[in-house]
Amino acid sequence: MPEFDIAFFAGVIDARAHVEPERTRLTVTTNRVHILEWLAKHSGVKATVKEREYFRRGCSEHCNKRHQHISHQSMYWTVRGQRALIIADNVLPYLVQTRDSMYALLLASTIQQKDPLKTEIGAQMARLGWVVSQEKHG
Repeated sequence: MPEFDIAFFAGVIDARAHVEPERTRLTVTTNRVHILEWLAKHSGVKATVKEREYFRRGCSEHCNKRHQHISHQSMYWTVRGQRALIIADNVLPYLVQTRDSMYALLLASTIQQKDPLKTEIGAQMARLGWVVSQEKHG
């Protein structure tokens, strides 16, 4: 994967990610569909879109309607486990805001017992252009 793409990935993570080292999970929330599509394309993980509708009480003093119909859409991309570790390891040099959290994610993980190149996730990430090696993830 070109260095520019890895740096862009890091920028998105710095700006929009929630890093959970204890769960080996990385989530990016944004309403920008093109960013979620780009993350999905380069990670092999589809973004999730959830729509929720609910009623909220409106003004009952000077409004005709007693409620408002609200529609809300949540869009996010989440990677876990080995995939999150591979991404974290590749983007770590480019991070600023989430550097400590991502480093904690890498340190806290005990998932990487096997050679990642011999796992399906590791092989898929390597095909997508990520650097996957035993030295980095063992």
